[in-house]
Amino acid sequence: MGSQSGTRQLTRQVIFDKFYELWTLLHYVETGIQKARDSEVRTLGISTIQAAILTVLNSYNEPAPIAEIARWLFREPHTVSEAVSRMKKQGLVKRVKVKRGRGTSGVVLAKKGEETFSQLSEIHRGEHVVKRVMSVLSDKESEQVRICLKKLLSRTLDELAVRPDLPFLGTKSQKRPG
Repeated sequence: MGSQSGTRQLTRQVIFDKFYELWTLLHYVETGIQKARDSEVRTLGISTIQAAILTVLNSYNEPAPIAEIARWLFREPHTVSEAVSRMKKQGLVKRVKVKRGRGTSGVVLAKKGEETFSQLSEIHRGEHVVKRVMSVLSDKESEQVRICLKKLLSRTLDELAVRPDLPFLGTKSQKRPG
């Protein structure tokens, strides 16, 4: 049986407890914003991870190691490395040697990357998708959500037995004894 919108209706009720329902809602919101954000930055010829990498690199005064970029983005180093390789092919970034030895390179913005970051900054100053979505919350609601999300993130990091130095948390990188 199909609904009027053409999608199929579930024939059995999916049973979630309140925790799975909340987690599913968080996932839907994050995924939806991510897709909308991806469409927004695609106008610059980049993906959301590339936009994030450009933002991190712009904040560095020196070449940034892949591991450091990954830590800031809460991503795996191989994921960041693959994105950086694509960005290098696009002329957005350059890999530079930091020290002598193996595996001691860092990443810096190339001229095209600086220009793209400048365009990205213009999007950030305007009515970008994240702002449009989040603006449905009042200041009080935004603060309540921020407090709740920080609690959830802290507990998630406890479950992972790590404490990465993430923006907005003021934590220090360290592996917890487990």
